[in-house]
Amino acid sequence: MELKEDIDSMIDSLESIKSDLERSIAIQKAQDAMNEAVPERLAENLELFRELFPDIHRHYEHFKPSDKYELVCAEDGEPNLLVKESGTLFYHGKSPFSDCKELVRNLMEEQSSLSGMILAVNVEEDPYFQFHFHEKNRLAREIQTLCAQPDADSKHHESVPTMFMFGLGLGFQLGYLYETFTPVNLFIVEPDEDLFYYSLCVFDYTSLLNYIRSEDLGIFFYLQNDTEEFVHNVNRYLLTHSSASMPQMYLGVYKSPLMDEFMELVKRDFSSLVYNSGFFDDMLFGMSQSITNISNGIPLLTRAKLPGYVTSKPLVVVGNGPSLDDDIDLLAQVQDRCIIAACGTAFSVLCRKNIKADFYIAVERTNDVYDSLAIITEHREFFMETLCIGLDVVHPRTFSLFKHKAMIIKGNELMPAWLASNKFISLKEFAMAVRVNPLVSNFGLELVSQLGFQHIYMLGIDNGALGEQSHSRFSMYYDENNNLLEQYKGMLLDDMPMTMPGNFAEKVRTNRMFKLAARMMELTMGNYKDQSEYFNCSNGLRMERAKSLHFADVDWDSCGRIDKSMLRTILLSSVTRKLELDPKRIRDGLRADKFSRIMDEIYHDWDTRPATRVEFVLREEYQAEYLKGHGNSGVAPSKALGSTYEMYMVLLNQLLYFYNDEQKSIDLAYEMVRRYLRRLFTGARLIYSKVLDFQLGRHRKYVEAAIRAADEVEFSDMPEIGSPEPELPPASRSGDDSDLASEGEAAQA
Repeated sequence: MELKEDIDSMIDSLESIKSDLERSIAIQKAQDAMNEAVPERLAENLELFRELFPDIHRHYEHFKPSDKYELVCAEDGEPNLLVKESGTLFYHGKSPFSDCKELVRNLMEEQSSLSGMILAVNVEEDPYFQFHFHEKNRLAREIQTLCAQPDADSKHHESVPTMFMFGLGLGFQLGYLYETFTPVNLFIVEPDEDLFYYSLCVFDYTSLLNYIRSEDLGIFFYLQNDTEEFVHNVNRYLLTHSSASMPQMYLGVYKSPLMDEFMELVKRDFSSLVYNSGFFDDMLFGMSQSITNISNGIPLLTRAKLPGYVTSKPLVVVGNGPSLDDDIDLLAQVQDRCIIAACGTAFSVLCRKNIKADFYIAVERTNDVYDSLAIITEHREFFMETLCIGLDVVHPRTFSLFKHKAMIIKGNELMPAWLASNKFISLKEFAMAVRVNPLVSNFGLELVSQLGFQHIYMLGIDNGALGEQSHSRFSMYYDENNNLLEQYKGMLLDDMPMTMPGNFAEKVRTNRMFKLAARMMELTMGNYKDQSEYFNCSNGLRMERAKSLHFADVDWDSCGRIDKSMLRTILLSSVTRKLELDPKRIRDGLRADKFSRIMDEIYHDWDTRPATRVEFVLREEYQAEYLKGHGNSGVAPSKALGSTYEMYMVLLNQLLYFYNDEQKSIDLAYEMVRRYLRRLFTGARLIYSKVLDFQLGRHRKYVEAAIRAADEVEFSDMPEIGSPEPELPPASRSGDDSDLASEGEAAQA
């Protein structure tokens, strides 16, 4: 009996060895087959990436992966990755394909309501009474009323305008996703370059991307680990494509602290990207005020450089940060040995401390800046000697306070394309400001860098704080006893929940806006690193491209005294030029008739009802890009209207995904689109006829007229009439009575 049991056990063992051997042979055959297929699959994928994503193609054409992973294969032929450090498989289940299919199935089942994944439909404050906000808030209130109804049943859908996929792995989930679902725009984040390489080796991107292209869908790859750069690249994608793609969904493919950071960043900041591209009134204010400023004889900065004996002088860019108080007295002592550029409200600090700024840096198009400057009582004579350098969109009243002034064209506004397309200027001849946000000091730093200054010191540009205050106690926000005035309590910048490495201190308090400001400054300094050296003398946030240097440690005794009047004369005579704009050419260049035809085309494009949600979203995107395209080619208001149009669609897409029933949702959204486009286009047509006088302060009567006109056509057919001829403004114009794959790539077929 015992012998029989021993023999049976031996036979079982042999059978097990045989089975293991057969399985090993099968796995080896599958591995060999996969290894043989990989070069062909990689070559096919890279060839299509050469066409659609050339930077990604260049990065991976000769890429050699690290030894972090090993591409392995199961006996059934399914590829997987061995994580060498841990000895575990990337896909933990029995089948990578099944794991990815389950991931997509769970996403579909867990859609619940899109209300948790969309922008909040809020009524926004409208302090200046603008047509954009009036109509946007009107629409928002109507949507809020609909959302409160009990029959809303938004849970499961067949598509979504925008999806973010955090992590890619080997990419198999992409195939299963598009089998059952349609993301109109898919943003893929995969910071692990080895993982993306192996996905190119085993996943059939060629079939997927050809399908996406044939359906006019969009896909975006981001292949770096810099979360802030990701936001910048998404923003760049939306500026060139469309931000109308809302709501959005999220799919996490694998977990990691970095992926959690990406997901949190997008959920927190994606909505702000939709709002950051300007809107109709705002851009028309800028256009009207720029034309006025040019007509008033304010010269524009050219691309010419100042002579070396000027740019070699030390220049101090002064912000209104709290650490300015530490060095303000020293700045007063050495003010004749350096050139001083005061950014925004820092000018009032310098006036209070008897320091005359050589440049006053102006950014804002609102009338509030004029009001804040007009109340400065100390040293009014400084307004006669300081050179005001502002963006061309700055309110004419602000410029009117200064005897000497110049301005620079602001990029991403209406004027660059309008001036160039109407042959008023060649953009190659004139300077243009690009990194002017989010703070005035961003423009100040870019401006002095463009002018060619070689030794730039940053003072009071804290981008954070050690204590509670976010501004100098000598600024307009504080009274004579250095107490914060009641009306300025609770300012946005005072909320600093983050801590980051400091310039002199180990840590400083900061927030996202300050952090963004510092990042934009880093990019500016990177652009001019071969020309300028930068010194951060502020006790705030550290900036890697600026050397940390206490202001008191600068050898001011070796710096000679500077003839400030000579500086102003040289700048105005050598790097600025006045434009002569003929009133008739201005009016003809506004192309009001073309703008009217564009609006009629878009409105009548909605004569046919879209059959699916995807068709609805694609039509929105096409029209938004159509408007932007005309704006960039010289029909200026099209670009301005495009941003407001996108915001309408962001809101209306809440209704497009309001019900499970696709056709019921389309009916609801379609009726609202027709009605609100009648309102928008009717009001926009009227306002644009007054654009040459559409300055902040004088604009209210035109907005009121636009709202009345919109009310009249809301429930009727939009009249097909040409836009009214733009009117010339009153004679007095200055017064007022009231990036490699690492940079991210996008493909939109």
